[in-house]
Amino acid sequence: MPIELIAAWLLREAYKLLVVPVGNEVRQRINSKIADKIVAPVSARLFEEHPREGNGNPPERADAAAELTAAAELTSDEAFVKMIEEKPQAGATLKAGMERILGVNLDAEGVRWGTDEWYVSAYAAILWRVAMLAAWENRPIAIQGALQGQEWATVCVPKTAQAIEPSKMWRRPDSRTLLRITRDQTKADFFVRQIKDRSERERVLVKLNKEFVRTPNASFRPAQAESVADCWHRIDGVSRGWVLLEPNADAELAIKARRPMRLGRPGYAQNLELNPPAFEEYPDEWQPLLDIEKEEDGIAALSVGADEFARRSKASAAAVEAALDAQGIG
Repeated sequence: MPIELIAAWLLREAYKLLVVPVGNEVRQRINSKIADKIVAPVSARLFEEHPREGNGNPPERADAAAELTAAAELTSDEAFVKMIEEKPQAGATLKAGMERILGVNLDAEGVRWGTDEWYVSAYAAILWRVAMLAAWENRPIAIQGALQGQEWATVCVPKTAQAIEPSKMWRRPDSRTLLRITRDQTKADFFVRQIKDRSERERVLVKLNKEFVRTPNASFRPAQAESVADCWHRIDGVSRGWVLLEPNADAELAIKARRPMRLGRPGYAQNLELNPPAFEEYPDEWQPLLDIEKEEDGIAALSVGADEFARRSKASAAAVEAALDAQGIG
């Protein structure tokens, strides 16, 4: 398959899905197997280890360290993606290896670097990796960060314990937008909440993950807070510069009130699942919660949160080991 039909971000996230949860020995097994089929200079650049900045910093500099780590991770990810886009044969080889090990189809529409579609493909790829981590855990997971930035937390509720096909994660009304799949066909649901205080955010994440371990089959139904800004919100879609969040009852009424009626009755446009709201249709107090202020920061925040969770996840490491053993990669 030509590289223009392969989404490079998806390949990057598939690779990270395998190598982040495991130690150097297992990572080297993966890299060596794939590198055998890629010319040496390209494989060296693809699988090069990038030093992590910010490690060993005192607690009072934790936020600065997190920003440095996120910046380093994003630089590493973008370099990897650019290499895949520039080297079609390397990308095709990597795709074949990842598909064989993970048991999923990584076909996706290719997009030009830096376009709206390119950013949306990055969002979709990282959210897919988070969903796969949750599927491997076979329970909801809570991670640091969201597309809206580092001051947010994300909860993923998997709807399956099987490998998830990336193409089945979202509806695509156009190349610039992803929407939640309706009628309970979704493979995973994502909920986000802004928690500006770092220590409080970490406390909430720890508490949630403990609860998810104790009651893995329980529904995630967080209580409504007095302020919309303090609530958990389900992600109903993503576009380049903003995240569509499920409106609550008041917001839904406000959105529908802005839409025209037909013969005095609600028309087709009143169905918000089929006709999701535009950014400007949300009430004013919602709009700051939807905003992705800087795309690169959102990508880095969510990716680093997924990395942090994956490094601690024994279930993910076991899933990778089992996948490698099944393919005889040893």
